[in-house]
Amino acid sequence: MKRKKRQKKIAEIIEQQNFVSVEELSQLLDVSEMTIWRDLKSMSEANLIKRTYGGAIPLKPVDTKPEAEQPPPEPPIDQPCDPDVLIITSAKPQKSPIYWKERTQSAPTIIAESAPHPSAATLIGINDYRAGYDLGCWVGEYAIQHWDGRVNVLIWSYDLPNTEARGRGFLAGLNETTPKVPEVISLNLPARDDLAYQLMRDALEVNKNINVIFPMNDNNAWGAIQACIDLKIDPNQTIVIPFGLEGNTIKNALLNQYYCPIALAMFPEIVGRTCVDAAIAAYNNLELPQKIETPYQLLSRETLPEFYQPGSDGWKFLWEPNQARLGIPLQNIQKPDHVVLKNPSCIGIILTFPNHEWYQNLVASLNEYADWLGITIEILDAEQSLKEELISTKHRIAKRAALEIQPGDTIFISGSVTTQFLTEYISSKVNATVITNASSIFRCLEEQPNITLISIGGILRRDNKHLVGPSAENSLKELRVDKLFLEVSGVSYDFGLSHTDISEVTIQQAMIHSAREVILLADHTRFEQESFIQIAPIKTVNKLITDSGLPAQTRLQFNAAGIEVIIS
Repeated sequence: MKRKKRQKKIAEIIEQQNFVSVEELSQLLDVSEMTIWRDLKSMSEANLIKRTYGGAIPLKPVDTKPEAEQPPPEPPIDQPCDPDVLIITSAKPQKSPIYWKERTQSAPTIIAESAPHPSAATLIGINDYRAGYDLGCWVGEYAIQHWDGRVNVLIWSYDLPNTEARGRGFLAGLNETTPKVPEVISLNLPARDDLAYQLMRDALEVNKNINVIFPMNDNNAWGAIQACIDLKIDPNQTIVIPFGLEGNTIKNALLNQYYCPIALAMFPEIVGRTCVDAAIAAYNNLELPQKIETPYQLLSRETLPEFYQPGSDGWKFLWEPNQARLGIPLQNIQKPDHVVLKNPSCIGIILTFPNHEWYQNLVASLNEYADWLGITIEILDAEQSLKEELISTKHRIAKRAALEIQPGDTIFISGSVTTQFLTEYISSKVNATVITNASSIFRCLEEQPNITLISIGGILRRDNKHLVGPSAENSLKELRVDKLFLEVSGVSYDFGLSHTDISEVTIQQAMIHSAREVILLADHTRFEQESFIQIAPIKTVNKLITDSGLPAQTRLQFNAAGIEVIIS
């Protein structure tokens, strides 16, 4: 679909839905999110739509009625509050140092949920090791009763301190209870919903003796259950042990005993209220313990109704009988005499996994309790924020790279996200020759009369519209360019430049050989990544244009190798 037709379609969708996200537009129109971002930017500058956090809304039509007939002004859309306290959910700050630095430095007080944070006033969560241990003991007893103590366990964990503690506790309880040493297969993978089913199915097909699956959260537990159902595995021979009992899905599975005889409940309803109580205490400078432990409980089909009741809109936590039974942390906050606690006006919460049922229920609990107290909750989607930050970072790198292009230069621009942004910043006053193997780069520059544009031959890859193959590589042997602007998937000092696809690697190697100067465009997320195939040693690079998220130590290392490092 051509750009004008696509933007017309975008305008129609926004007008119909009132708000639409970048991700949704990308899926509806079958183009990359980067393309949608560029379209929205262009349409916003042309006053066709209004960009908002994560998407766009229609512009309000100009009302020509006399002033007296004007309706009262509507409240501003998506105007975020400035949080007095920030709740950070389980995450790794090193994933995006710029984002986390800005967020945590701007917040006067931080409350950590699930996993510790170095700047937090307190950590709210269960005793992960003890909960894992109790669950491991239960499974050990179950194995003795049903399988003569034989346990072959598959553990799906993440590189986070809370999930690692759960795994250690689970194995400790299992080893202490079972008479036979359990066989353990461990998967340490990102928490992606789309991977859960397929990876669980693959693991079960390869390891047919697995009889216990410990998947850490409800999303992966449901993927494991679906894999067991599709593979027609006997429920008496394999069980799934969820850790969380977060939402409706696994509660239903537990009630109907779909491979799930037991689950550990962490009660997001209680955690949500505790987060708000801790935020109020911290806002009033009350002393908080290093960790506030919230309750957990092993629940079966028989005991589930004691804590949750099914309804037309899902399972509801039974507060009345369980408030005293489980204990609500910080219910009676210790405060000095004659001190009246003031509520913060706004509490922000950074969500790392917004699609997980745990965090959906946690947010529901936060909102319900905070609304009762007159406190605004501001949801900050870390995943979307990181995407937006990364796009902004790539734009800054591209803008700085454009300054390297001088009149009369012959340059090669490889196809990538950042190099496509580079085309937006090439000045119309600069006369240059641009050679590329990317149809997207070609289209962006084809209307610039000052640019002599050359597209090399080759085989068209339909997934990314790049020209590759022997004929493309041979054409480069006859060319010599002043500068190559290159982006790769992995950069490390030891392994150099690397990529995941061999057809891309060989064409990039040919580009490097034809260039007098190699200019690498790489945001901080590319570093310390070693992809499948090496393109070239790091000393091949003459200049590196990056962002301030790159650690100073890495910058010094590259400078010492004779590479000029430019921070955009």
